[in-house]
Amino acid sequence: MAQLFPVLTGLLPASGLKAQGIYRHFLKIYPDWPQRSRPDNFLGNWPLYLGALMGDRTRVVIYLGNLKRDILDKGRPWPYNVAEAGIGLAALKIFLKGVKDQWE
Repeated sequence: MAQLFPVLTGLLPASGLKAQGIYRHFLKIYPDWPQRSRPDNFLGNWPLYLGALMGDRTRVVIYLGNLKRDILDKGRPWPYNVAEAGIGLAALKIFLKGVKDQWE
């Protein structure tokens, strides 16, 4: 996860080649991240935020559906918390705006 933070924080623009390479590598390690919406998923909503930044609409839509089914509809069980919800809302804002790179 640490390798994602330069992109997540805007240090590397999501449209850049380095960021795209980081995302491709992440997808090789976690190809199933959209299905990992269980409350005990300690990746949290960071992959959702990254997917939104990278413009990965397909995976973001899948994750959001699973998040609703597995967490939100079940009353947000532990360890889902307000910090995770905040990251999710920030990702949703980017996704809904259709912004590929909010840092440029």
